[in-house]
Amino acid sequence: MPAFICPNCGRRSSSTDRTAGFRNKPRGCEKCGFGFLFELLDDYYPDPTAAFFVCDRDARVIGCGKGSFE
Repeated sequence: MPAFICPNCGRRSSSTDRTAGFRNKPRGCEKCGFGFLFELLDDYYPDPTAAFFVCDRDARVIGCGKGSFE
């Protein structure tokens, strides 16, 4: 079963469904409402206090999660 983590609040969840219902839209966070979740690999399980940075393909930061400015 895939494991997901929210880059904003750090909430972890498990689900067999990678999309929201019958649409192709990615799942969002049920706790904070962030627009998408990251699917974790089997060998990667970050610390709950780890900061997340979201970059586009040109390496520009487009999002910062909780703890990224501390």
